[in-house]
Amino acid sequence: MDFIKSINGQALPVQPSSATVTEEDIHDEDSGRAQNALAHIAVIATKVHIPLTFSGISPAVCDAILDIIKANRYKTCEYYDVNTSSYITKTFYLGSRQVPLKQFYDNGEAVDLSFELIER
Repeated sequence: MDFIKSINGQALPVQPSSATVTEEDIHDEDSGRAQNALAHIAVIATKVHIPLTFSGISPAVCDAILDIIKANRYKTCEYYDVNTSSYITKTFYLGSRQVPLKQFYDNGEAVDLSFELIER
């Protein structure tokens, strides 16, 4: 089963080797701790961010993934949601991207690609 079904309607050339879905509560401006250290929290939204890593991929595959994720400022991503046991689609924007050189082999170099999708 693929974790990422599509980004902007396009299938990825390979699936990520690592992915973590994190749900983050967004609090209102009055949330915080009182002088007695008791937390007062009002959640106004819950957003998802998904760090993805692709390990040991070729530069051509890296370029293909970057072309897909850099195509638009906002991206629709269809991914498998463990909470609902089904695929869901949400709109994300792109966080930081890292492409460190990993190793060399006879036909060229292998790279790792990491980036984060952050729910709009």
